Amino acid sequence: MVEGQHIVRSRDGRVSARPQRTGLSHSHIRTLLNLRELGSVELWQGGHLLCLRRAGSSVRSALRTKRGEVKGFSSASRRRMLRLVNCLRLDELPWFVTLTFPDCVPTPDNCAAAWHRFCMRFRRQFPSGAFVWRRELQVRKSGSMVGIAVPHYHLLVFGVPPKFTTVDSRGAWVTVRKGCVSVVSRSNCEVETDRVSDRLREWVARTWYEAVGCGQWSHYQAGTNVESLQKIGGVKYYVSKYAAKLSACVAGPYDVGRVWGVCGRCNLPFAERHICSLPDAVMVRLLRFARSYVRSVGGFNRRRWNWRCANIFLNNSGPWRRLLDILLGDAGAFVPF
Repeated sequence: MVEGQHIVRSRDGRVSARPQRTGLSHSHIRTLLNLRELGSVELWQGGHLLCLRRAGSSVRSALRTKRGEVKGFSSASRRRMLRLVNCLRLDELPWFVTLTFPDCVPTPDNCAAAWHRFCMRFRRQFPSGAFVWRRELQVRKSGSMVGIAVPHYHLLVFGVPPKFTTVDSRGAWVTVRKGCVSVVSRSNCEVETDRVSDRLREWVARTWYEAVGCGQWSHYQAGTNVESLQKIGGVKYYVSKYAAKLSACVAGPYDVGRVWGVCGRCNLPFAERHICSLPDAVMVRLLRFARSYVRSVGGFNRRRWNWRCANIFLNNSGPWRRLLDILLGDAGAFVPF
């Protein structure tokens, strides 16, 4: 046998000599110099998001490219939506609003136009308000659209009081003038009058009824739902159950356009963002703490844990702030938040 070769025996008994390999490649082994590189920690104090990035982790190019056609609610889109919601302060709990279409669902273009009208009227009525919306498809089980996936909307509304003064507006079905709200149904000519002080539930019902413009009195009575969330856990429950779940409906004529978005982004109650740099050796310790935390609160698949970067949704950002202060003290020359 020639030096530098080794004997290999196959299953059928054949013997062959192959070049001897020189061991593992060093391309994937982290050197001691890499342990001194800096990773980044992003904590939204007052919110519920912690982002950890080790040194050398892949970062997308800062150059913005033209995004392609929207094709459903992907896992990446869901991750971006959850990241946005967890960046918000929940000192004042939002309203959870649901908007549905009547039995005679408009065409996809008219549905998009109705949604645009509702957003525009919301901005005029609540200049300091905002909401995060999610469009979901659900197969109709009754009515004239049986078996067709029809959209409905879920909203998390921020910065809107339960009572307020109405803004003068006029439409084909709804008229608001000098504090008097009149809702007229063309089908049976019923009229309802309200006071000067308006309520969010009634405003949403009138505005969505007017935006859709179907003329069905039943849609005005049952086309919307407004709930006042009482606990932070309720926000997470609704986000995980309704707003952030992946749709299982088959694509149809109404599965077009964006699946989620924000109206009035500048008015959202964002938490205070803190960014600092830590050496890679400290980042490894922090990722171990994060893995233990995720395991304790909800469990995870160990094979899917990423040791390069992680986005962690927190119940309380206060203890993590104190932990980072301790780690930053150990880092010595690194500046705290």
